[in-house]
Amino acid sequence: MAEFQELYVWQVVFGKAQSICVVRRSESCSLASIVYILVLWIVTTTAVDAQAQSGVQSTTVRNLTVLDSLARKTSRALAEQVKAEQVKAEQARQFHTTQDTLRYVFATHAASWMLDQYVLTDNPALKRFRTSDSGKGRILSLRMIDFAVRYFLVETDDDALAREASIIVSASIEEPSGAVRQLTNISYQQRDTITRRAVPLLESRQYEFANGIVPEPPGGFMKSVVEPLVVIAAAVIALVLLFTVRTQ
Repeated sequence: MAEFQELYVWQVVFGKAQSICVVRRSESCSLASIVYILVLWIVTTTAVDAQAQSGVQSTTVRNLTVLDSLARKTSRALAEQVKAEQVKAEQARQFHTTQDTLRYVFATHAASWMLDQYVLTDNPALKRFRTSDSGKGRILSLRMIDFAVRYFLVETDDDALAREASIIVSASIEEPSGAVRQLTNISYQQRDTITRRAVPLLESRQYEFANGIVPEPPGGFMKSVVEPLVVIAAAVIALVLLFTVRTQ
């Protein structure tokens, strides 16, 4: 009966083989020992993955929170532009006693509420436009050109993603005369790196604009299907060979 001095159980993690368990025995290695080691490996791997996902959930900012911070920055930048426009209007004596309120209208967008909640706070001189306000003064028109989260591949790590949150808002002021003056577009982006496993934890399914399309990694089918099958097949063959040698 063959004796086994060392038994190595290998795990493939991110394409790299690493020894996670070494058992040294002077007597023959039983099938029960092999099963025990495999069970220990599975439990350890599952615990590590769960801990990693929990860590990502607690330390990485959710997509909606990132977009909310960009909306706040945009509102403050808009306030600066509006203030500058009011100064120009006063200098040009375009304000009259019945036309001293700047009303604003927001073009329909699924995420307009996120910016709208800050616009009135950061721009106290603004009032929401009503249909009855027509012809009563200047109108600030706001439109969201872009407000989304996108994912990109990271060349050095197939299991990582570059996350980009972006906002672009255009603004224009319509004078009582009908003339329209375009303001400078406001644009902000924020990028960081996350893991693929973190995506479901960071997105908000009820808000389409807070979710992105996850790109497939290079050789995605080979890595996600073929490689695991090869590893499992190799483990099964190794067990069969070990049991066969032991019984001879």
